[in-house]
Amino acid sequence: MMWIIIAVVLGALVIGLSVWKSYRRASSQSQHADAHIGEAEQNQRRLRLLEHVRVPKGTRLALVSVMVLAFTAGTFNQVFFYAEPGYIYHVRTITGQERVVDGVGYRMHLFGRTNAWKKP
Repeated sequence: MMWIIIAVVLGALVIGLSVWKSYRRASSQSQHADAHIGEAEQNQRRLRLLEHVRVPKGTRLALVSVMVLAFTAGTFNQVFFYAEPGYIYHVRTITGQERVVDGVGYRMHLFGRTNAWKKP
């Protein structure tokens, strides 16, 4: 569950970064237009300094990649379970399928439930 929350927070960061970047670009363009009309040279210097505060190009891609990894890690235990040796599992998936698993290894239960019994 923690990984899903991290993925949601990273998604909000990507959206916030995009909105902030668009707002800054629009604000910079309008202030440039005002500065060319007759504003002081100090205002133009301040605008040039603001333009140097740039977000690296790969930041959004990196945030989206980490978000996808966090979401995958968060949902892994909800989709798969590990069948231990010496146990029989009754699996009910969210789609309504029921089956018995008696092998060892990772099995899919798709957000469903599993009940384990020790083999006789």
